[in-house]
Amino acid sequence: MTGNTTLSAKTILVAETQPFLRSIIVDILRNIGITKIHTAGSCAEAVTQIRTWLPDAVIMDWNLKGGTGVKLADWIRTGKNSPNPELPIVIVTGDTSQEKILEARDCGIDEIIVKPVVPKAVISRVKLLFMAKRDFVSSHSFIGPDRRRRENENYKGSKRRLKDASENVSTSIDVGFLAKADKIQSLLKEMDVNDRGSVMNLYRASQDLWEEAAEQEDNHLEEIAKSLVGYVQAMGASGKLDTKVVAKHIVAIHRLNDLIEQGNTDPSSMLNKLKMHVTDQISNSQAA
Repeated sequence: MTGNTTLSAKTILVAETQPFLRSIIVDILRNIGITKIHTAGSCAEAVTQIRTWLPDAVIMDWNLKGGTGVKLADWIRTGKNSPNPELPIVIVTGDTSQEKILEARDCGIDEIIVKPVVPKAVISRVKLLFMAKRDFVSSHSFIGPDRRRRENENYKGSKRRLKDASENVSTSIDVGFLAKADKIQSLLKEMDVNDRGSVMNLYRASQDLWEEAAEQEDNHLEEIAKSLVGYVQAMGASGKLDTKVVAKHIVAIHRLNDLIEQGNTDPSSMLNKLKMHVTDQISNSQAA
């Protein structure tokens, strides 16, 4: 209760060029009690919003229109007319390469959210900003939150993923999970790809599927569900979402179930084809 009360008093700027993803992040913030939210679709607009509203934190995309999230972060930290060099910054990115992570860290980013964006990630990063804030460092070579962070990476839970040959693995996918996948298939029958509400229902069902896959601790199911969430999020209500691509994910889940029942625990070829197809579809859509 105290945590939510603290968050509700905060003002957050969401700087995201893609309207659908921007609305998703805003909805997540509202659901945890944050109502003072401003939005920006470009780097220039974000600068104006920061100077006007003096937010308590900013969540911004790496590939922000008219610049980059890193460029905006650099202005926040070192710009002569920046109103708050210590403004907490969360950056959203689909690139998790070591090079990009280090670049973000070294330009003073507080936290990173990896696409596809899900509520759990947004909520945890926002809470870290305000409830576990790191000391701010200002020196001749670096301005930003302390880059040293202690983390306990010791995992003591059981491992039941298909790739763990030393553990007992399931002989089939959970019936409840398959039912959720088939529910998504049913949504496609009367899907209006231009309607935000319809696309949002699909997104939420896909997100629920991903969370269920994570609970089952099955890496392959997680890959398929994550790919589905990423595709729906990337397309949004632009009218370019292809329901056939969504259906391919459901087919892949059932195909994975068949492979498991046959004792095949290496569906990498099938998963790679699905990933390549989704990547091509997103690239072609953005290029059109």
